[in-house]
Amino acid sequence: MTIKEIAALADVSPATVSRYMNNGYISKEKRERIRAIIEQTGYSPSMHAQTLRTRKTMLIGVIVPKINSESISRMTSGISQALSETGYQMLLADTENDTEKELEYLNLFKNNPVDGIILFGTSITEKHKAFMENNSIPLVVIGQKTTLASCIYHDDRTASFVLTEKMILSGKKKLAFLGVTPDDPACGIERKQGFLDALSHYHLTFNPRLEEICEFDIRSGYDHMDSLLKKNQDFNGVFCATDMIAAGAIKRLQEEHLLIPGQVAVTGIGHNPIICMAISPQLTTAHLHYRVCGRHATNLLLGLINDDNEIISQTKLGFEIVEGETV
Repeated sequence: MTIKEIAALADVSPATVSRYMNNGYISKEKRERIRAIIEQTGYSPSMHAQTLRTRKTMLIGVIVPKINSESISRMTSGISQALSETGYQMLLADTENDTEKELEYLNLFKNNPVDGIILFGTSITEKHKAFMENNSIPLVVIGQKTTLASCIYHDDRTASFVLTEKMILSGKKKLAFLGVTPDDPACGIERKQGFLDALSHYHLTFNPRLEEICEFDIRSGYDHMDSLLKKNQDFNGVFCATDMIAAGAIKRLQEEHLLIPGQVAVTGIGHNPIICMAISPQLTTAHLHYRVCGRHATNLLLGLINDDNEIISQTKLGFEIVEGETV
């Protein structure tokens, strides 16, 4: 079917059908006639023709480090919800935590018909910076702070400070730290700095032997808690950079028959609902607004797409402490 054929069947002009397709003004009676014909014939406008006419593909490229992450699924859900309200569709690319793949997808989307890109940032390398400095397509980074592109990120440092402070105020002053690689600035640097800020605020010193660098999974939390226990170090509280790490740490502590929080307090961060429901005692953690983050990032990107004057903006989201039973 063509627009001319739809117009003939609806007894209107092709221009009227075109205005209908583009949400322009036409009378209610003509709108209803066109809608009925489109429904009867199953007509679908040519995406190629629409792209030539509007210079928009109505496609957004979304680059994620992995698809089997609960926090990432919440953010992509927020993106999907926001896009569905505007007629845009999402093209999802999974980098499998490979920064080189991340750059490949950035260039792929830049050179192919998408209207904008949302990048779930894990690290901002020199190559990332070079891409952003020479990029002409609207781009929003989620999860990492940068001055080279619009971004939306979490207040990881303050959340970590408050969680650490809770352990200190509960009487736990010999604290261990199960962190992640500093290649991830948000999780690896900001969360550690919040932990150290709290110790400094209460005039406590940190024993570097009580630090372990983990992967982002339960097994790693378990193994690195096992490593801490084998060092025979004296600690009565553990800050974990993620809920997954905390779940593994708790399992290993319980195998040693250590009471939580009586003998050892534990905190996570992220408020993973599956982890928080599955482990006992319930984890004290910080709820990060992942779904809201996805929606905000999408709205920010659509604003850049629809505005010729791109203004780089940085948005920091707050958090909520979830009172569990591990502190």
